Amino acid sequence: MIATAISHKPRQEVLRDCGILASDLLEALPAALYLTDATGHLTFYNRAAADLWGWCPDLGSARWCGSWRLFWPDGTPLAHDRCPMAVAIQQNRQVRGVAAQAERPDGARVPFAPFPTPLRDADGKLLGAVNLLMAISDDCNSEVARRGGPSPQWVRREAEHRTNNLLLAILPIASRLRADTATPRRYPSGRARALALQIMEENGFGTELACSRQLGRGSGARGPIASLPRGTGSRGRWVTRLGRRAGAFP
Repeated sequence: MIATAISHKPRQEVLRDCGILASDLLEALPAALYLTDATGHLTFYNRAAADLWGWCPDLGSARWCGSWRLFWPDGTPLAHDRCPMAVAIQQNRQVRGVAAQAERPDGARVPFAPFPTPLRDADGKLLGAVNLLMAISDDCNSEVARRGGPSPQWVRREAEHRTNNLLLAILPIASRLRADTATPRRYPSGRARALALQIMEENGFGTELACSRQLGRGSGARGPIASLPRGTGSRGRWVTRLGRRAGAFP
């Protein structure tokens, strides 16, 4: 039923008709995603983003990115206010073709490619931004080379192409989140999870691309979000409660 609805209706109508909140759907995505306001303060992130970061930052106080620390691919420290998301907001433009490393509180680093994209109103005024984080896996490149498949460069380009397409599908949902005044549920419904997986598959993130697992967790990802270190703010505590119900996430 979900797949049929998606094929014939705009995404906003599917959410309305199925009784799914935008926050439910974004939370259910197995893709690391977060949103900020126009000043760069985090207003939302999902479980996959917390998995990648290795902790749960406080909403409203964390700024630019939820990573504990950031580094460029060569190991040079990257200040949060100079990260790709900060550039996207400060210059009101999308940023592509860059990579970084997110350091978790335990010291592990996860290479990733960010896809920060501004959110604007009908008049072009900056409202905030959404960022989709693609974890980069060396294990995947080694496996592709061992099997004699496409080059790692081709795999990376294809993954980036699919990620851009996925982001285009997510943008209307992210924009709806700002206007959604309903109280978010603690965990995504079965319909929300089904719709989230359908969106992933529509944009090429099916089982054939599972090698990379590139959206979200990366290597060494932690388990349920409730087990992650977290900030002290009330919104941060709310996010950590999302994973406490058994079976809440795939």
